Amino acid sequence: MNGSDKNLTGGHAPPHISASDLQAARLPADAECLATAIVAAQVRALFADAHGECAPAESFAMLRPSHRRWLDSVLSHLNAHRVATVNPLTRHCHFLIDDAVEALWLRWDAAMPGWCENANHRAYLTLIEACLRRLSEILTGTLPATDVVFPDSSMHLVEGIYKHNLIADHFNRVLGDNLHAELAAKAARGERGLRLLEIGAGTGGTTAGLLPMLRGFGDLVEEYCYTDLSKAFLLHAQEAYKPDFPALRTAIFDVGKPLSLQSIEGNRYDAVIATNVLHATSDMRETVRNAKALLKRGGMLLVNEISAWSWQTHFTFGLLDGWWLYEDEKLRLPGSPSLSPAQWKSLLKAERFVDISFPAHADHELGQLILVAKSDGVVRQRLVPPAAPVKAVLRRGAPVAALASPSALEITSATTTKSVAATTSLSVSASALVATDEAALRASCALLFREMIAGALRMDVGEIETHKPLEQYGLDSILVVQLTTHFRKLFPGTRSTLFFEVHSIDGLVAHFLEHDRATVAHAASVHAATVLAATVPASAAAALPSTHVPVISAPAPRVPGKVLDRSGRRRLPPSSHAPHALPMRPAADATPSADAPVERAVRCDVAIIGVSGRYPQAPDLESFWDNLVSGRSSASEVPADRWRWQDYHDAEKGKAGKSYTRWGGFLDDIDKFDPLFFRIAPKE
Repeated sequence: MNGSDKNLTGGHAPPHISASDLQAARLPADAECLATAIVAAQVRALFADAHGECAPAESFAMLRPSHRRWLDSVLSHLNAHRVATVNPLTRHCHFLIDDAVEALWLRWDAAMPGWCENANHRAYLTLIEACLRRLSEILTGTLPATDVVFPDSSMHLVEGIYKHNLIADHFNRVLGDNLHAELAAKAARGERGLRLLEIGAGTGGTTAGLLPMLRGFGDLVEEYCYTDLSKAFLLHAQEAYKPDFPALRTAIFDVGKPLSLQSIEGNRYDAVIATNVLHATSDMRETVRNAKALLKRGGMLLVNEISAWSWQTHFTFGLLDGWWLYEDEKLRLPGSPSLSPAQWKSLLKAERFVDISFPAHADHELGQLILVAKSDGVVRQRLVPPAAPVKAVLRRGAPVAALASPSALEITSATTTKSVAATTSLSVSASALVATDEAALRASCALLFREMIAGALRMDVGEIETHKPLEQYGLDSILVVQLTTHFRKLFPGTRSTLFFEVHSIDGLVAHFLEHDRATVAHAASVHAATVLAATVPASAAAALPSTHVPVISAPAPRVPGKVLDRSGRRRLPPSSHAPHALPMRPAADATPSADAPVERAVRCDVAIIGVSGRYPQAPDLESFWDNLVSGRSSASEVPADRWRWQDYHDAEKGKAGKSYTRWGGFLDDIDKFDPLFFRIAPKE
């Protein structure tokens, strides 16, 4: 294929996009001013007093860390637009805008039709509006930003930002032209079986332009590996791109982690592509090393990245937690995860890339860059134990029996005839049906949930083990939205935080049996009967004359009582009146009288992901528990190796520069703590 007369789509090259057209595709300045005013008005309403004064250290203290960083950067933007004044030292803010949010939205609604006459503006302005209309809910934590950016796990709000607008298409084309030139050179040398990998392919904005060009090379390309952190994006790729490009395969891949922890093989790929993804990692130096480890010696890295702070990205993608993953602030631009061209060049030189170039250097003022570099073959990887592979309990395609126990699910047969498969299914079902009601109920619930989750993840039911974290199978915050919607059809009370609190199918079974036993028992029994009817042939079912699927009713609720386990957590017995979340109330009130009405607490969703720690006179949780059980006080006099309490003690309370007590709780060996080992920055 001659690269001189073909473009990315395999046809004749379209007219060159002029500089004036690219400038016209930028979002209008009045849209920036009005969006900034809307943000200022909402932030003032949330955090400032009646006089427009705001002390971020106090007002933002209870927010998520990512939202605090977002707001800190926003304050600088508001200060630059003169809708607020910010003290550079204290960050104390005084808002100069007093317009009502409702009035500003009326102005926005009136201006939108005119702005959207330029098709290049429509997608971004629609996403900006969606995010800013829910900004208060996002910042206060009542609504995840992913629910807004990816409503119902849909990509429709973001697809138009990464493709089908002049600026995105221009930079994607520059990247594609450089990849085309590299592949054409390899083809001229007689190379075949080339492998390409795209990091964080997302909705496929870059992929959509590259695949038509790659088809023009025939069988030169053996593999195009489409990767992302989100299973939702991989499912999108399988539907949208794989039918027309059979060499495409998908895989979960986190470029922020060493390859030894993942399923992707190193030293394998001739080219690695990354569009607007490398910035969303905690350590850019390690990210670049991991990307390099994918490449063969002489393999090409092609990067399409943001290279400046911009209001439109900050007001949209900046609300996502992933935007603020970075911990290496000295390598980034202020208030942004992005790197400038100079920072990129310095970083890649330090990591021993060669032939570094910026093919779109004339267009860097648009806030985007294209970076091309080649590996010298030297790989640096953090040494960690390799991750254990996920093993399926069942063979792919093996029949899944209703109500099967874990041991029964492991039954396999070397024979693949239909008669043996039917016999196996019958034996498994029969063994399950003679189990106790409680065991059968749990197994049928697990089967129901496995099928629901397998359907959402487009996986075989046999690939999912009930005890393993769902995250291992690609469940992420985008797919959680979709899965929550499915669960609410059966269980209307399903909370949006459930899949962040409960991490496995076994955990889901326990949760629903405790909180909604009657509903889940009915749903699981009906589902089990349906599966059994579909799995067992009528002639085979006749061989089980007295066997049936039990419809299990929920037992009468037990009287609630206070039960503490070894970790100190209170376990609530199953009750039809139990609220979905633990009530925030003193422990003394935890045991109501038998005849007292059960008061429904205000719901407060809290996800506890782990407990560990060191405490005064207790190096671990066991010691801390023992101190509590024995009633032992952990307070002590100020140790001599901390400070001389005599120099600061005064019995008179409130005296300036003095302390009226010489007692406190003190941790041992605080000088041995290494914050850098845990990647805790000095600022934190």
